[in-house]
Amino acid sequence: KTLGRSILTSSQFARYVPVIAALGGSVIIECPSDQVRLIATVPEAERAIIENTPLPAIDVSASVLDLPMLLGTTLDTVPNQVPYLTPPELHNVHLPAPPGTRLKVGIVWHTESALLNEQTKSCPLRHFVGLMDIPGVAFYSLQNGAAVAELKEHATEALITDVGARLHDLADSATAIAQLDLVITIDAEEAHIAGALAKPVWTILPFASDWRWMTERLDSPWYPTMRLFRQPGFGDWNSVFNEIRPALEALCPPEMSPAATPDESAPDAPDESAPDAPINPDSDPS
Repeated sequence: KTLGRSILTSSQFARYVPVIAALGGSVIIECPSDQVRLIATVPEAERAIIENTPLPAIDVSASVLDLPMLLGTTLDTVPNQVPYLTPPELHNVHLPAPPGTRLKVGIVWHTESALLNEQTKSCPLRHFVGLMDIPGVAFYSLQNGAAVAELKEHATEALITDVGARLHDLADSATAIAQLDLVITIDAEEAHIAGALAKPVWTILPFASDWRWMTERLDSPWYPTMRLFRQPGFGDWNSVFNEIRPALEALCPPEMSPAATPDESAPDAPDESAPDAPINPDSDPS
């Protein structure tokens, strides 16, 4: 018996599939074609099908945005066990790290929505470029669409690895995100994918943010691994990135130089008769 049919327009609400299945039915998920491969990995989902294609016989149908209401969700009962999505094991998306990398960070700065109220979510790429002098951090663009051209406009080819052209659906995006240490993104699908994969994600929000992020909170009841950075006023991305920079530097502090590294086995006093050997920071200590 099929209990539910859900039209998922965001990976955020895939979390409800196990909840529905626990009521005693099987769940068929209807979603856009670029979401099918990823949404099909949700536990307890019978299958995922492309929206507007013929469906088998169903007993109950529900729109995605009705699920929290229908299931009586409150702040205390949001189903936030993560991960609930899984990237495919077989893929062609590989993100090698440049030499010296200690933190791999994915970024998304522009929404592809043409709606006027959605455009306030987009953030100029230059704010992200300002972070790229932090030592040890490698940046990967997960951006798709026309905004990718901004990478050349800002001459960032040497600073950012452009992954977007290799991401053909949400499963590809999940594969890339799974290889990162952190995602810094506007309010976009990548924020939800990272959260659903239990990856650390910093979501930057406009002053008038979407309902799902509530107000004033710096965390999200939907995603335990998410941190929110909010504009204190309309269009004020400068303040947002003034908070992000020290937070990112704290995740990737400068490496202690070999000369400053304490050595418990060293003698109390150096042997001044032996000349100091030159230190090569790129040498292999083994």
